[in-house]
Amino acid sequence: MAARPFSFSRQGLNPGGHNVLDRHENGAKGCDMDERLEFKKRVAPKLDNVAAIREHYRRRLQASRKVQKLLHLGVANDYAVFALGISPEGLANYSAAERRPSGGPLNHRIRAETADSGIIRLAGELSECPDAQAMIECIYHENFPWLKISVGSEMAMMLRPKLFCVCNVRTMWAYMLVDNKFEFSKANEELRLYHEQQSDDDDRESQMAYRYWKSEYHKMVKALEKLALYSNAVAEEQGITPGKGYLWYDCLANALYEKR
Repeated sequence: MAARPFSFSRQGLNPGGHNVLDRHENGAKGCDMDERLEFKKRVAPKLDNVAAIREHYRRRLQASRKVQKLLHLGVANDYAVFALGISPEGLANYSAAERRPSGGPLNHRIRAETADSGIIRLAGELSECPDAQAMIECIYHENFPWLKISVGSEMAMMLRPKLFCVCNVRTMWAYMLVDNKFEFSKANEELRLYHEQQSDDDDRESQMAYRYWKSEYHKMVKALEKLALYSNAVAEEQGITPGKGYLWYDCLANALYEKR
């Protein structure tokens, strides 16, 4: 069956006369017509294959379950290798697998300077954090070389995907995209300016990122919720059941970041 045309009404995203936006659990509260139109114009065309995003989400969900199982089994080496993305495609931690500061891939640098026993101990602490602020504090209290907010928050999300969201370049960029009314050029420029302040110096980056995420985490989550709210309507237009929670938000952010 051919997909129905994607359209908007003054009540919300409106496929075939049905108000899809209002059917989502978060509702349309706080969303305005101008913003929805900007999403339709700038973002919706880039979500032309939500099935691929849904498949990515399925695989990430599988990786999350494996991470949880490995932590439960308590084998430090097995946990550290998989949880830091030292596996096919870095599926369990893109933040650790894809970033390559001078000196080699980030995941290998982390393991070179921190014992696997320390990594799995941190994972146990993250899994018991009651909220995001405690999670951020936990990462910086341990202060492992190179294992900071991006890698640590992704470890936390994979362990408790209903409670924690990853704080990395892609989710940060998605936050900037929403904050800039879905203007890709402005989000790209804001991210560029942020990168200019970064350094290969672990301590300097740690201090900057800590201050940033302490203040911005909850704003980012609200932005990703809004992005998912609009994107889920596009998914339903394509006959795809949207994913759930922070893993789904991350997959949407990743897909759009790749098309920035």
